[in-house]
Amino acid sequence: MKETGTDRYGGVVVPEPMKPVLDRSADVARLMDLDSRGELTTSHVRLVASSLGVTVRAVWYWIAAARKEGRFSARPRARLAVTSEVRRLLALWEETSRPSTANW
Repeated sequence: MKETGTDRYGGVVVPEPMKPVLDRSADVARLMDLDSRGELTTSHVRLVASSLGVTVRAVWYWIAAARKEGRFSARPRARLAVTSEVRRLLALWEETSRPSTANW
């Protein structure tokens, strides 16, 4: 666990176990509201970063994503769907990867 201190930008770093990042959308929405009015400052970003237990850089990335893509939450991760074709290919690969038992 990291100790409480300051990051290189002077923001307070809160230990991770205090508050996990579950949903940042409300925080990013508020920052974007401040940004749209021209009132967004680094102090606002530091406050959000410290309250969520992330770096200031991470919050700036979130703001950039909100400006560019319009999304306030994390990008959904791609999931692998195991279809019957994938199962068939895995079974075929398993058969061909076994060492031969024939004596040469």
